[in-house]
Amino acid sequence: MRQIIFLLLISHFSFSQLVPSFHAVHHKKIYSGIGDASDNPAESCKAILDNNAGALDGVYWINLPTVGATQCYCLMDSDYDGGGWILAMKATRGTTFSYSASYWTSVNTLNPSEVNRDDGDAKFHSMNYFQAKDAMALFPDFPNIGTESGSIDNLSMWSWLENDFYNNGSRTTLLLRLQSTTTITSTPQTSFDGYNSTYFSSQSGFQFYGFNYTYSNFKVRWGFAWNNEGSQGSNDAWGGIGLYLSPYNYSAGDRWHWSGVTVRGANRSARVEIYVR
Repeated sequence: MRQIIFLLLISHFSFSQLVPSFHAVHHKKIYSGIGDASDNPAESCKAILDNNAGALDGVYWINLPTVGATQCYCLMDSDYDGGGWILAMKATRGTTFSYSASYWTSVNTLNPSEVNRDDGDAKFHSMNYFQAKDAMALFPDFPNIGTESGSIDNLSMWSWLENDFYNNGSRTTLLLRLQSTTTITSTPQTSFDGYNSTYFSSQSGFQFYGFNYTYSNFKVRWGFAWNNEGSQGSNDAWGGIGLYLSPYNYSAGDRWHWSGVTVRGANRSARVEIYVR
């Protein structure tokens, strides 16, 4: 009797209803979160962090405009102004990213597989295409001085932070910001936390800090020029990222040339990591 009842029951169901399909069993993917796979990219590192407050620094898939899902390095550590940063470029001590380098003006990449914080030169599509509001630069070989570490305190390395770097609350790519010939001054100019530090030095007269500064034989994509006098005609200290100061062409670094400068900076090239958010 039991066998008859069982046969009657299964007669009401199709074979597909009783046995899970091969596709359902073997092709379903379970993700621990957005950004973990190319077919589940996040819109930004910040979006991953907002979705998972415990997300760690590392490589994630980000859906970049134009190019789509791309592996990007995300700096999630909240010590860095809350975290959620995408690595856009990194430079070792050298001249690869000097002021005239095409990487500042062209949609190109360099060593795009070097998606890490190792010492080296690389430029990523996150610089070319990601629509950002904030920018941050870290200088790994310029250490902190006590609790002072530039724009962000209590880090182990020097930092520059430019929230709302387009100055009007809108978003743009870092490439478009840095390839521009329009000079943008950080306001107030002395808000740069490197002011009067023993790295990236300043003087008390003319002070510039911002983007795309050009004067005489000095040009810089993101940086500063300072003088103990009120005019820029005889600046004593210069520095930043993507600079030209004859005969020096640095990816990053600073120089001084007046013997009376008491706060002299490093007076050399420097490593740098540039992030957007």
